[in-house]
Amino acid sequence: MSGLNNSNLTVLSTEEDDEVCSEEISPPLIAAGITMLSVMIVCGILGNSLVCISMVKCSFLRRTLSNYLVVSLALSDLLVCTSVLPFDIIYWMDFPQWTIGGYACNIWNSLFYLMMTASVMNLVLISGDRFIAVVYPFRYPTWVTYRVIKVLLTSVWVYSVGVGATLFVLLVPPDGDYYSFDLGEYGDFKWYLNIGNVLIPFSIMVLLYIKIYVIARHHSRRMSTSQASDGSVVNNRISETLRRELRIAKALGVIVLCFLLCWLPYVVLNFMTLNDSIYYDCNIELADTVFCWLAYMNSVLNPILYAYTNHDFRRAFKSIFSRFLTRHQVSDQSISNIESRL
Repeated sequence: MSGLNNSNLTVLSTEEDDEVCSEEISPPLIAAGITMLSVMIVCGILGNSLVCISMVKCSFLRRTLSNYLVVSLALSDLLVCTSVLPFDIIYWMDFPQWTIGGYACNIWNSLFYLMMTASVMNLVLISGDRFIAVVYPFRYPTWVTYRVIKVLLTSVWVYSVGVGATLFVLLVPPDGDYYSFDLGEYGDFKWYLNIGNVLIPFSIMVLLYIKIYVIARHHSRRMSTSQASDGSVVNNRISETLRRELRIAKALGVIVLCFLLCWLPYVVLNFMTLNDSIYYDCNIELADTVFCWLAYMNSVLNPILYAYTNHDFRRAFKSIFSRFLTRHQVSDQSISNIESRL
């Protein structure tokens, strides 16, 4: 999908450019793309559903407020896999043509920016949460409460839905058979989408984690010095608390870093086309589509990162799988008992 150009693929409406796209997108490549997107949908739905189910089933996850932010991010990833990626499959099957109508195209564009905004803002909250926990560990319980988290998450989703709804109203539905992202007289709104919803939040996340890294190193040195000079119970408890917050910050930092790497190619290409640094043609549309797939990959990778970097979620996943296997074995045993009686 795109979102990079006002009249978008008018260059593709010519017969010459149409042939170029047809030559570049061969049937094997189309099949490979559809297979890849289908695998991403299945893995993303299973992984992110597991994160949400774990939060419901495992009470120890609900004791940590930052896990609510993680689940909100998982929900946005789940919605990407269920509401955005299916449109990508339809688009890829007839690339660069769009065959299911102008309003469906606008719905796809709106959902894309809705989910992207939700993901970015959830990650900003995660970065801010870890910043407070590491830089102000003793004030964290007072500043970050269940009510505060609830208000922040509600604000993120209301804002994200507002962005998606506004975009749907402003977009001009394409008349032809080609994908379009045409804001008409409201073309400047795309600058807000990319600066306000992408560039500024990305910058905030990077700055916060640089600060977290510096403070974390300082805390580590203080803990080492404190343990060497004073092995009191109080100091040990403080050190353990700081270690736990640093571990969580490191784990969530990996998630933020992965997000930045997955989305960076799409963002860079986006700004290059907005500044008219490159000529928008079929090759750029193809590159934009593939970079979007890389961005979607982040929705698939996040549950894997939770399992790899977060001890609590790893424990929850094991618990869920253990319950499932136990029930499956009990069910098989019950069937065997019934068959033996017969």
